[in-house]
Amino acid sequence: MANPSCVLGTQSVRFELSDVARNFRSGWHLNASIAGGKQRGVQIDTGSIGFVVGRKAVGPHAVGPLAAGRQEYTSNGLILLGHYYRAPVTFEGGSARATTVPITLLAVEQLACDPKYPKCSVRGRSAQSVGVLGVGFARKESIGSNAFLQIASMVNGGMHPGYIVENDAIELGLTAQNSRGFDFIQLTRGPHDWLSAPACFGFPGLSGYERICGTLLVDTGLASMIVSRAPSLRPSGIKTAIPDGTAIEIAAPNFERPVMHYRFSVGDRGALTPASIRWSSATGNGAFVNTGRNVIRGYDYLYDAKCGRVGFRARK
Repeated sequence: MANPSCVLGTQSVRFELSDVARNFRSGWHLNASIAGGKQRGVQIDTGSIGFVVGRKAVGPHAVGPLAAGRQEYTSNGLILLGHYYRAPVTFEGGSARATTVPITLLAVEQLACDPKYPKCSVRGRSAQSVGVLGVGFARKESIGSNAFLQIASMVNGGMHPGYIVENDAIELGLTAQNSRGFDFIQLTRGPHDWLSAPACFGFPGLSGYERICGTLLVDTGLASMIVSRAPSLRPSGIKTAIPDGTAIEIAAPNFERPVMHYRFSVGDRGALTPASIRWSSATGNGAFVNTGRNVIRGYDYLYDAKCGRVGFRARK
């Protein structure tokens, strides 16, 4: 639904990323140059906040090292250790280019694993290979700022802060033209950031099991899907694992008036079906669904940081 008080801008920068197969296989990537350093590829991750990159990618004009820092990814238990720096970052993709004001980023020097994740391993991985640009919101594990909201034109007021992710492009800056056709979910303001969007999921093939409503995370950093529900409240027979053939239905903000709605069966290899699906290791009673990146096959995704809303536009 439209927010009449939300006035969009007139400027945007569109990065064409035409290798759609690669986008869904390993995520959307842009080239980045940090404070005069060599250009390198970084993955765009809507499931985290903050820029983490191998220390050698940080150029000579950066300010730092500053305080020691760490980032842990709750999806797999990987821990990144290093020091903070302040530096401007220039992004390039296709023929487009955009530069941030100086932002805080974590220069990674060492990798480790949280012992609570027995499948986590750093064997064969190098700290210098790390390059993840977290551009999400409502995340507890934030490192520095969201670089997509610190583009110089946004900070100076000429560009409306927000972005759009499509299957073959990323566009920074929201305008009336590029946001046409989106249906929106208004977000609630929290103490430090917008809170997660509401959403529901269910298992339509399981008789008598009610739909579960909680929050949504559209996560371009994952090929898989994660759902959360307290173990005691999960359907019998799939309390520990969700086997192939299980039908799952997702809707946001709800099933009654959805702006995003799809269903699949685990393992059916459909366009929107994630590579795998699992229950979250979180122990709380809160329910949520992390869609992973495959939802972008069916819907363009928009985040409006100024007006506090997310949008979905069904792809034709």
